[in-house]
Amino acid sequence: MRVLLFDPDYGGHHLVYPSKMIPRLEALDDDIEVTFLTARRHEVHDEFFDPEQIDFLFDPDSDILEELSEDRSAANERIYRRLREYLATNNYDVVHLLHVDDVFSIVRRHLADADASVVGLINGMFFGQDWKSKYAYSMMRLPPGGRAGELIARLLPFPNTELYRCLYERSFDYLMVNTELAKEYVEGLDPLEPRTEVSVVPTASEIWHDEGNRERARATVELPTDEMILLFFGELRTNKGIKFLLSALQSYDGPPFTMVFAGKPVDVESNDIAVRSDAVSIVRRLGFVPEERVTSYFLAADGVVVPHRPSFGKQRTSGVFQRATAAGRPVIASDFGVFTYRTKEYDLGLTFDPKSQTALLDAITTFVERNGKVHDQEAVEEFARSQSFDKLAESSLDIYKKTI
Repeated sequence: MRVLLFDPDYGGHHLVYPSKMIPRLEALDDDIEVTFLTARRHEVHDEFFDPEQIDFLFDPDSDILEELSEDRSAANERIYRRLREYLATNNYDVVHLLHVDDVFSIVRRHLADADASVVGLINGMFFGQDWKSKYAYSMMRLPPGGRAGELIARLLPFPNTELYRCLYERSFDYLMVNTELAKEYVEGLDPLEPRTEVSVVPTASEIWHDEGNRERARATVELPTDEMILLFFGELRTNKGIKFLLSALQSYDGPPFTMVFAGKPVDVESNDIAVRSDAVSIVRRLGFVPEERVTSYFLAADGVVVPHRPSFGKQRTSGVFQRATAAGRPVIASDFGVFTYRTKEYDLGLTFDPKSQTALLDAITTFVERNGKVHDQEAVEEFARSQSFDKLAESSLDIYKKTI
């Protein structure tokens, strides 16, 4: 079986994901051959792939990556048209699209009759909006076309309509999602007669909790060695709760701790990362965090704050949440959607009402007072193992075999 993993982007997890999957898939089955295909060569590819593991749709002097940044929709049209041609001239059994959240309409146009089984992964960006009214949802039960199709198009945002049409027309042979709530949501778009099978697969991450101690990690990223440390990691965006957290911390009057902010400011300025409370020491590591230092930040922390806003989407989880458990660290997470279910089901830490800054402060106070003992450590590690790349490879291989 020949499998093609496809993602046109080249940043961060877009390369980590396939680079981890290729050796694991090939270790599971002697008869599988896996290649990663992307838009155009970039120097960063050499850090993740051997030459025989990767191929490119466009020549090195193509402007496709610049177009992806400037006009993503137009670039995707070019990319997926070229992908169809690539599949027609290369003998692959399965093409696994690693990020389909924003290309449903393009997949319908260009890959509906592709010369390979089409598997798509909805990563979660698609769910980052809460706009589905009961009436609009009921309209999705009608087939596309005619007056019903017009009503659907008028009532629902474009991505949701296009996903429904993909399901109805079987544009994908199989769809993957990362949570049970996401599966229920997607299947609910075509409730009368589901035409495309949807499976939950792990939100993969490496297992870090046995890779080093807290003291060594703190020395690596130059953090205080003898203080309680909470971590906010990743891009500092409003929907990930950065403004909510900063506003809440102004009123913190519990036992002292250090709050580390590590990531690129997006919706706040660098000078906004400040707190009036004398009980909170602030450490700013603002900017892109190299992959080789990510592990150390999570291992250095006593806990990880995940104050995401409900607008983030209740059907999705976050990479920060997954990395916290991969490092064996408890979370302080917003009490909604997947965060609620996973935190409470596995005893991964504390949750708080996302509408209440007081509730967040109470959770932080409890965490510090208990010296971070707010979770079941064995359960955290069990959850992390269930979300590993090894488990993802096993699930993916089973799905590939079902499609051919």
